[in-house]
Amino acid sequence: MLTSVTIFVCLLLNSCILPMLLQANFSTDYPGSFMDNTFSFGGRNSDFSSNWYRDIGPQLILNLVFLSILPVIMVTAEYLQLRANRFFKRHFYYKGHNNNMTDNMKFLELNAGPEYNFVTKTASLNCVLFITLVFGAAFPVFYLIAVVAVIIQYSVERYTLACFYRLPPKHSLSMTQTNASILLYAALTSSVTSFWLFGNKSMLRQPEDELPGTLETVNSVPGSHHHILSTIG
Repeated sequence: MLTSVTIFVCLLLNSCILPMLLQANFSTDYPGSFMDNTFSFGGRNSDFSSNWYRDIGPQLILNLVFLSILPVIMVTAEYLQLRANRFFKRHFYYKGHNNNMTDNMKFLELNAGPEYNFVTKTASLNCVLFITLVFGAAFPVFYLIAVVAVIIQYSVERYTLACFYRLPPKHSLSMTQTNASILLYAALTSSVTSFWLFGNKSMLRQPEDELPGTLETVNSVPGSHHHILSTIG
């Protein structure tokens, strides 16, 4: 369970959180703060404004597409590795061991498919579903990508379990329940994110004097007009 959750967290950080932070810039709305000193180096977004959709949207979509086809990539890599191992055994190992054909258990062990590593099979799909639940209100295309990801995961696992992998060991339901419970946090995060996202008056259109074409320097960052201090005040 720890390994599965760790893989999921790493994929989520790499495919969603880090791209957003790398495109962030809090110098206008939160000057001198910890967020400003840490993340205001390469981006221009401090909130979910119209610029945020143009900067972050394509990255998130590409990352979700990659995560959706990750099961195919993993199986392909395992297949190529299996073929390489069989080639090596056929040309180097079998020549020095004459009992390979008579020892049935040894023969089956050398030629069986790879082990089914259940720990690595759920992280990518969980990441797709988590990101879709959180940001699906902002990018409805995420729901379509999530449906395709589920279809790909189901088809690949069903076929490979029948024709490629060894008979997997028995697992308890603990890992499945843990991965499902992770998505409960996505619902809460989605409610908070959507509440703040749709409260931004610049969500669909930036003020005329702050459009990208009117920014004269690379350090010119449009204000979000929607930050915590102004909201509280």
